[in-house]
Amino acid sequence: MLPVRGNRTRLLAAVIIYIFLAIVIVPVLAQEPSAKYTYNMTFDQDGFTTVDILYDSGSVGSGVSWVAVPKNFTETTMLALQGTITSVRRVVYQPEDGGGANPFYDNLTFSYASSDGPFSMRLRFNMTEGAMIVEPNGFFYSPQIAVPSSASIQAVLTFPDGVESIDEIQPTPVRVDTSSSRQEVLFNLPSESRVAVTFTVSWAQQTSHIREGKVEADVPSRYLDLGTRMVELYKRAIPLMDELFNSTVDRISMKFFAPSTLPQLSIGGYTPIDPSSFQAGTIYLNLFYFRAQSGTMETIAIHELTHQYEAHIGISPELLWVQEGLANYVAVQMGKPLNYETTPTATELETTARELSANYGMIQYWGLGGTTGSLFQYYAASYEVFKTLGDEHGGLSLYSSFFRELTDLKVGLKSANVAVYELGLAARTNLASQFTAWGFELVDLSSMNARIIKLRAEALLYGPFLPFREQVLSHLQLAQDSLYSSPEAAVGHITIAAFYIETVPMIIAGVVLVLIILVAVVVVVNKRRKRRQAGLASYFRDSLGMVRWL
Repeated sequence: MLPVRGNRTRLLAAVIIYIFLAIVIVPVLAQEPSAKYTYNMTFDQDGFTTVDILYDSGSVGSGVSWVAVPKNFTETTMLALQGTITSVRRVVYQPEDGGGANPFYDNLTFSYASSDGPFSMRLRFNMTEGAMIVEPNGFFYSPQIAVPSSASIQAVLTFPDGVESIDEIQPTPVRVDTSSSRQEVLFNLPSESRVAVTFTVSWAQQTSHIREGKVEADVPSRYLDLGTRMVELYKRAIPLMDELFNSTVDRISMKFFAPSTLPQLSIGGYTPIDPSSFQAGTIYLNLFYFRAQSGTMETIAIHELTHQYEAHIGISPELLWVQEGLANYVAVQMGKPLNYETTPTATELETTARELSANYGMIQYWGLGGTTGSLFQYYAASYEVFKTLGDEHGGLSLYSSFFRELTDLKVGLKSANVAVYELGLAARTNLASQFTAWGFELVDLSSMNARIIKLRAEALLYGPFLPFREQVLSHLQLAQDSLYSSPEAAVGHITIAAFYIETVPMIIAGVVLVLIILVAVVVVVNKRRKRRQAGLASYFRDSLGMVRWL
């Protein structure tokens, strides 16, 4: 899964944090307190959205104001309703957090004059995917709403016929009108904001099926061009992925989804993988990210395609730091050969990783149950691990060797210890110290394997004199068998075998030594006893001799 599975562009990062895209600072120009902007937003059953913005200066005379309008993804028209527009200029937005120019919207600054009454005008633009609908779920995300802070904003969102329910709404509306077939939601908004709404529809989905070679997709017919675009991307990517992974997949299936809850907005895509069989299911891509910066959706799509190949060669979906770190790294590296932009994604990941000061150890225990901190930090740290190794040891060629080695693992790659060991084999160096510096807690498989060999040789040397010899050899075999699937269990078996081989002989030697000492003591005592007895016998003989002479 990518959070986006997240979009790591500025667009997504802001969405994850705020639900809103990054808002922007614009010059606060002269503005009467009574000035008002009214946004009327409507969309049809294909999600095509029309935005009408009405401006009322609230007073007679001349003045200047501004409003956020699309930069270049659609045309904006202006029409004076009362008075005259005397000048118009576009100013680049600067995000409030200092993150640089807004890539999608301009600050449209205009001057006006009116002598017969308050100046008023209308601006209009369209958005092809203002609402994204994959029946029965729909999601509406407004354009950037931004005007001077001295002006008031009212917004009305009108839904098409057939909307069955309005579920989640941000920000909180003033009123929800469900009395007619076309439901409406009314907002009083701050000077810079977004409107996000999830809803369900009652009409049936019209689906188009696309197939190119081993790639197939089922998408709502309204998104046939977007589906075709993704299928073509996968068709071009598969030969490159086959070469990288030294393997291929039987087929790739892809579908779109629209967020059914606001938290799902941060999910760029996901691929279900069975943790027992490693079978990968259909790729699901979030339609919302077609509205992100160029290359974002392609990066997400290749990220999810990488998960398909990872599962195919046996990387466990529960080893998330490997799954997600490699998926991000491969998606970024494939940008150049597949001709899509990855700079925003890579920059976002690298910036977030730097905040961790190379303390990445928490990702070792990243599981399906969740994280202890920011989810995006886990994605960023995992990416940075594989980027650093790639930079130091040959890029994608390193991972091609790594993937080739994994085919020898009987039960797949399930352990961080085994992952580090196999990466070291691919890099032709022991990487345990580097991962330890990052904060991983590892056992060195190279030293463990050498220890198993040493203990087995000692067991054979002792032969039948080794107590519990069969049990010792059994534990060593179990350690060997589990070394590359469950190193933690292998450590236990090695510890037991080592106890018998190294400790028991010492105890036996000690016992033998004690017995030798006891025997020696007995021998000495016996010798002394015999000497004493011999002395007494000599004394009695001498005494008898004296008696005889007397």
